[in-house]
Parts: sequence; structure tokens; C-alpha cells
Amino acid sequence: MAAKRLPVPRIAGIVAWTAASVAWGTALVATANAAPEAEDGAEGPAPDPVVIVEPQERIVLAPVPTMPESGLVVLRYTPSEKSEAQVVVRRVVVSSSGGGSASPAKAPTKVKSSGS
Repeated sequence: MAAKRLPVPRIAGIVAWTAASVAWGTALVATANAAPEAEDGAEGPAPDPVVIVEPQERIVLAPVPTMPESGLVVLRYTPSEKSEAQVVVRRVVVSSSGGGSASPAKAPTKVKSSGS
């Protein structure tokens, strides 16, 4: 049954299209990775960086760190101690006002079907 569904020409076509798509994707990735390196070499030597020293009291840290342009972002988690669960006790006092004259509830009666 498999020979009817997958003859040799069909398998060859699947293999050819798979190879072509993998080669095309590899070429795109290689071109994208090689492009930034070629541009860096064409600029020439990089200029010397300018260093500006600010007084220590003028530096203000951001409350939330900014995202880097590239690379990984590492988040740190510092666990805190769990607080003890509070036990809540609720007391409900119900008093009867009848003085014992209350009658017990009657059980529901079952109705038999006549079968028709």
C-alpha cells in the first residue's frame, strides 16, 4: 500500500524540494550574518572613545534596567520568607426561640409511577 502512495518519483521530488529549501535558508542566514562584518571593515579604524567623568552625586540609577540592544537579559529572583498563615476562627451561636416546640422536618414522600 505504501508503494502506491509514495512512488519513487514522488519521494525524489520531496527530497529535492527539501534540499532546495534547506540550501535557500542556509544561504539567507549566512548572508545575514556576513553583512555586518563586511560593513565594519569598510569603515576603517574606529575613533578613540570620549570619556566623560561625572561626579558621583549626579549619577541616578534607573528604577528598571533598560533592555540591551543585543545579548541576554538575566533576571534575578530573590525569594522572601513566607509569612505564617493566620488562623481565623468564626463562632456562630444560634439560639432557638421556640423552647423545644419545634417539630422535626418530614421526609419527602416518593411517588410511584403507574408504568404507563
